Amino acid sequence: MTQYTFDDLQVTQETLLWDGSDVIEFRTHVDGSIGHDRLLRVRFATDVPGGMPVYQTGLSVIGRPLGDAEMDVAEHTYTLDNPAHEWFGIGSTARLSLTGQAGERRLHAIGVAEVIAPADPATDGFAPRDGGVGSDCREAVRDLLIALARQGVTATCTVPEGPRYGEAELDSNLPDVRIALGGPEKNDFTAQVLAAAGPAATDEFQNQIAATGSARIWVPGARSRREVFHPGADLRGPADLPVLIVAGTDLRTAIASLVDDLADAQIEAPFSGYSWSDEPNLAGHTIALLNRGLPGSLVTPGGEACISLMRACSAWPTGTWMDGDKRTVPDGSSFAWQHWSHTFEYALASGSGDWRTAGFPVAGQEYSHRLLSFVTDLHGGPLPPVTSLASVTPAGVDLMAFKPHGNPLAPLGQPDPHDGVTVRLRDLAGRGNHTTAAVRLFTGASAAAVTSLLEEGEVQPAGGADGIVTVGVPERGTVTLNVRPDQIMARAGAGRNPVANGAPPEPAQPIFTRYWLHGKGPAPAGNLPVAVHLSPGRLAMRPGEEGRLKLTVACGPVPASGTVQLDLPAALTLVSATSLGPGGAAASSAAASSDSAAEVQVTDVGKLPYILAGGGFAACQPRRSRRGRADDAHRPPRPAARRRGQRHGPAVQRHGVGAARRGTADLAARQLGSPSGVGYRLGSRAWLYCRAELRRHRSPRRPSRPAVVGAG
Repeated sequence: MTQYTFDDLQVTQETLLWDGSDVIEFRTHVDGSIGHDRLLRVRFATDVPGGMPVYQTGLSVIGRPLGDAEMDVAEHTYTLDNPAHEWFGIGSTARLSLTGQAGERRLHAIGVAEVIAPADPATDGFAPRDGGVGSDCREAVRDLLIALARQGVTATCTVPEGPRYGEAELDSNLPDVRIALGGPEKNDFTAQVLAAAGPAATDEFQNQIAATGSARIWVPGARSRREVFHPGADLRGPADLPVLIVAGTDLRTAIASLVDDLADAQIEAPFSGYSWSDEPNLAGHTIALLNRGLPGSLVTPGGEACISLMRACSAWPTGTWMDGDKRTVPDGSSFAWQHWSHTFEYALASGSGDWRTAGFPVAGQEYSHRLLSFVTDLHGGPLPPVTSLASVTPAGVDLMAFKPHGNPLAPLGQPDPHDGVTVRLRDLAGRGNHTTAAVRLFTGASAAAVTSLLEEGEVQPAGGADGIVTVGVPERGTVTLNVRPDQIMARAGAGRNPVANGAPPEPAQPIFTRYWLHGKGPAPAGNLPVAVHLSPGRLAMRPGEEGRLKLTVACGPVPASGTVQLDLPAALTLVSATSLGPGGAAASSAAASSDSAAEVQVTDVGKLPYILAGGGFAACQPRRSRRGRADDAHRPPRPAARRRGQRHGPAVQRHGVGAARRGTADLAARQLGSPSGVGYRLGSRAWLYCRAELRRHRSPRRPSRPAVVGAG
């Protein structure tokens, strides 16, 4: 453990070495502030000669460009930082194996490529070139781009006469290699590269064409990666990056041979007749940094691996307050300046070969999803002392999701155990073909089928026997299964469709629709039939004064009905409530037959019923309060009345919780759906506005100061 101070920041660094583990874990605890407009990183000086950045994304592992950790965003638009899902490292996604004159071999890592393909002439200066790219070998060029992508090489296809890919201020990404298809007679860029490389490269190209009818020529860049990858780099010149020239009398055959060679992520190419570049040989090992919620990552040309821990930004968007009254920390500064304690966790792993043989995907999964365990007393139960509840084989196939099948709205609808479970698998190994995976449940399996990502329908039945489900997982792809257990283990007395037990789905109550205004952390589980909010969010009232609030109920694609019950503090009394629009049966029928919104007085002011028809919309303009139209600043524009079935506003406003989140405040009441809250059916693309009039009690025992009514 080490401790040090960085300006106003107190840093405590822990290094953890676990017995039997190949991973070194780290914890960084920071207290204080890093000021503003600063980024706090952790750097690891690595020793992987010739290595390039390798990043895991949601479903694959890809190459990324090198970047400078000292880049100033005030001077350069793009920093070349990139997000990593669970890990990133230094190694290779694909590589070239170059053979010299004496038989010596050298490996060169590639990660991001520009493929320059010959193209038919444009019909005029403004004609699109897409149709002519590849000329008579268009399908072969497409196959090459797919083969590169399968190995994790991001490839961009261009034409010789077009602009080059590689200007940092324009492209926001940079290639590290170019592949030129076709000889100088077909590809002007090939001619430029050979001219810049000198006569030795041209002679080698001609000798290969004369001997075999095809050629693969490796032309190293004029400068090393450490020199060219600098802030604001411009790599558009023919000698700025190494180039692999692929040509032949039959170009389609030459490209197809290159595609076949990529199957093992390694391209073979001769390199004779001219000197090696000063680029080091690719190391036989690779390293990775595993993260827990720290996706911002960067690899420098000098081989430093950096993880972004936190930033304090005064500019947009963190420096711009858009919702409600601006809030600050006690000294008046922005919350975005990070005036509190943080603990960051990450780990270092290494292995031989590339990321595939090092097993980083599995290590990242294990580090990001630790096994949760707790101590318990001896007790009886239906399971044996030692068992595997679920397992997936072989290694390299990841269990992404294991959940009750379906997506019922909580808390009314609950999953039916007889519908089975959803099992989602992902290929992590990148073996180059489909992998047959086996899924085992401790209950056994009576049936299984492949379904869509949204668990809708059955695409095809899954294989298997003896209670084991087998399915093919595509390379770096996913597959979703609906597996029905052979035994249903339900609680005693539970029926086929169990109901909610009344416990709130979130431990922290109340749940706010606009959760981001209340410092409640990440978004709640959601998936509720309706969302509710109040407007304005804050209302100041003196004793004896009256104020008015506006209540909005929004719901999803199915009609909804129910009751909103207001929970007021003792100092306030609910005087009256008026439903505006489809808030009851009479209002619903009126809105269905007229363009004008109807008003219905609610007799029981403590309970506000609502009925929302599918596709309907109801809104109102609140009446003037005694203190004037203080709530006008929070009032959304009054839309024209809409008939049933008409759509209104952007899509995010027309569907469920999204509509309420675009509103002006929240209902800080009990969790929706709890026994003391509201009861309803599921919702529609509709809003309901209710107006509630509040009165504060006079009390001689209390000073006459404003009361604040808000969302919590």
